[in-house]
Amino acid sequence: GADVEVEQYTQVINFVHDTENSPLDADVTVKRLQDELTNRRQYLSFVQSFQEEVSASLDSIEAVRRDYFNAMEELKDLVGRKSAVPKERVYPLFEELAKKWGEAEDVVFHMEALQQIFSELHQFQTPGYRKRMNLEYIHAAEKGAEAAYAKKQADEMEREDGGTEAGGAEGGPDPKSVPGDQLVEALSPDSQIPLHVFRTENPEIITMNIEFSGFCPVTVTERDSLLLPGDPTNGNVLFKGKLYGFVSMDALLRFMKDPNKYLEGVLLSARKAPELINMLSLEQHFPHNILRKYLSHFGSEETLGMGKSAEAECQTPTHFVEKRIDPKYDWNEWSLRRKAIQLANLHTKRTHSTQTNQSHFRRENETQVYIPKAGVTQTSTERGTKPVKTLQYIAGLRGHPDQVMEVVKVDVDLQ
Repeated sequence: GADVEVEQYTQVINFVHDTENSPLDADVTVKRLQDELTNRRQYLSFVQSFQEEVSASLDSIEAVRRDYFNAMEELKDLVGRKSAVPKERVYPLFEELAKKWGEAEDVVFHMEALQQIFSELHQFQTPGYRKRMNLEYIHAAEKGAEAAYAKKQADEMEREDGGTEAGGAEGGPDPKSVPGDQLVEALSPDSQIPLHVFRTENPEIITMNIEFSGFCPVTVTERDSLLLPGDPTNGNVLFKGKLYGFVSMDALLRFMKDPNKYLEGVLLSARKAPELINMLSLEQHFPHNILRKYLSHFGSEETLGMGKSAEAECQTPTHFVEKRIDPKYDWNEWSLRRKAIQLANLHTKRTHSTQTNQSHFRRENETQVYIPKAGVTQTSTERGTKPVKTLQYIAGLRGHPDQVMEVVKVDVDLQ
């Protein structure tokens, strides 16, 4: 299956990375194997999402079937051989049966859509490219893994015989018992100090999900977007209220030294390889990506290319209210006659005016003034003072990813 292929690819890539004598042929690169691993992980992720959707649909079918038959039994017990049944009791049961029947039809439609999606997904079970993985690489990786495991067991026995105390995996600390105040501080989104914790030993974080779908951010950043799942035996790192998993204790310690570097590195890798956005659950950083939304709506009318349908009704009045109303309209004949006589009388009228001593504005008064002259004096000497202008520039925004951003101040004297 796809999970076995993913395990084989992971084992071979780790073996090539850890050993000096690579078993790969000259025309096969690690980057090629990583791309094939990403393809298989994508297919495995889609299959797992499909299985979860099918399981949820089966649970819905069972719940609807159980509720439907319970309502039918209750209705039979209520009606029986009675000639009359109170409608206050029987009508709610009819309504409940109709509701369950509609839910059953929705689930059937959903399952038919899942069947179509499965037929499309089944085509990608066999990759459409030429696989570069062969049995020789797999056998070499298995032998290397056995040798590494035997060496690890021998080292542990040697440390036990020597009486040395192991302070954590690969010399790392043993943070299984974390003080409560440190844990509360690390759970804050504003915390800047990473904390090494174990989920099984701290009930406060046992239900928290591991970021990046459980993949190690160090390998994604440093090993060219390689997806390797974290090892729970190494513990997790709690940083800014989020949990992160790591493939090894060495990767965990490097993350704790500079966590922001690796978090930004994951986002940079996702920009270069968009297929990582959904596999690492980075939808909040890339809101325009819609693949997760597409997968979360199996069987909806939109995904099947069908138009939405909805019941609607409208009611129109028998007589519409006229909106264009003339306020000067007059239907009374006598009123119209009276207005006509008034207009006719206006044509025979004259306007007379008389000027009296008591009238206002009896004469026009004018006053003339002389505008004052503007006095201006020009000299041969001009003096002024201008302060120094301080400018600030931000350097380091472009260039190498590890370049540090800094503020540069420049004083400009324009005198």
